[in-house]
Amino acid sequence: MRPLFFAAISCGLLSSWLVSQQPIAAVLLGLWLFRVWCLHERHTLMVTLVCVVGFAGWFSWQNHRFEHLAALPSQSVRAELTVQPDAISIRGGQYQLVANGSVGRVLVRGQLKSAHDKQWLQRVTRRTVWHAQGTLAPIDPPTNPGQFDAPAYYRSQGIAQQLTLTQVFQIQAAPRTGWLGIVDRLHQWRWAFAQRCQQLPPMLARYASSLLVGLRPADFQTTMGAVQQLGLLHLFSLSGMHVILLISFLKWGLIRLHLSRQATDYWLF
Repeated sequence: MRPLFFAAISCGLLSSWLVSQQPIAAVLLGLWLFRVWCLHERHTLMVTLVCVVGFAGWFSWQNHRFEHLAALPSQSVRAELTVQPDAISIRGGQYQLVANGSVGRVLVRGQLKSAHDKQWLQRVTRRTVWHAQGTLAPIDPPTNPGQFDAPAYYRSQGIAQQLTLTQVFQIQAAPRTGWLGIVDRLHQWRWAFAQRCQQLPPMLARYASSLLVGLRPADFQTTMGAVQQLGLLHLFSLSGMHVILLISFLKWGLIRLHLSRQATDYWLF
């Protein structure tokens, strides 16, 4: 347990440093590695160093890939995109979705041409494949101090580029079977839960979909002022309440499986 614990903390500090370029995380990582060395436990030190070196190589490669994609010029492409129902959001006369396909994982934006198209997108409940054409470009950086940093936000989701659609040739359902079918089913349940949340009172619907399944409506930012006035902003912070609930639920299940205390602690870790 101890080697894994020290390795996990070290890799967490390493990710904060390399991904966000935080000098404070770099200093904390150095102090933490010094603390591990002071333990004089060869096994703990070796496991920690192996994990740190492996994660350092992975994050460095990811940084290089994102910098390469961000430096590419805009280009017109024809792509095949796979889209889950819970990845589609509609904002006025536009729609936005996160898709995987021949151009990698991208943020996709498009214009709704009619009310029928809007209604159809709102009723999509299964995994679909889109054959479309558009302009592929890096995500626009913020232009003013304090503005929402879209590249950093979408980078946390593995997205470095956006595709602005100019034409959609075909959209067809593409359900899968086996283990991948289970993944599709989870996306469907998430979408269905978000739709049920919309039946709640407006403010409560926003909180439920945002906090429980991480789906934010288009007007979420405009309602944050009301959240602050109600004194509920702490619910959206890392208060730890959601972690306690998850750990309690998992511990209840593991105890019912008659696992030992050590095994339960290991799986919770």
